[in-house]
Amino acid sequence: MEYSSSEICQIASITKKTLRHYDKLKLLSPSRIDANGYWYYNESSLNELQVIRNLQMIGFSLTEIKANLQNNFSQLRDIIPEKLSYIDEQMMRLKLAKSLLNKIISKSCKQKF
Repeated sequence: MEYSSSEICQIASITKKTLRHYDKLKLLSPSRIDANGYWYYNESSLNELQVIRNLQMIGFSLTEIKANLQNNFSQLRDIIPEKLSYIDEQMMRLKLAKSLLNKIISKSCKQKF
């Protein structure tokens, strides 16, 4: 199956600007470009895009993603502990922020009454 750039953007919830950026970085290129300039992607490209978006979501940079795509994810195992530490740190910061916000709400409610 083949998808237009608009369809790919809709499926992956990204903009065409993002798609062009991925192409510029040689991270994801269209499978073909029509004579009219329209970009098309095949099923394999869609799968790669989903991998890219998932890796971004868990904290990988585009540079790290590109290196792993080129090396068949051989470096990924070495980076995972670092990413897990980063996620743990972010979770602690978010819990602290939530706690502080709850304290502020609690104090402001007491002052009103």
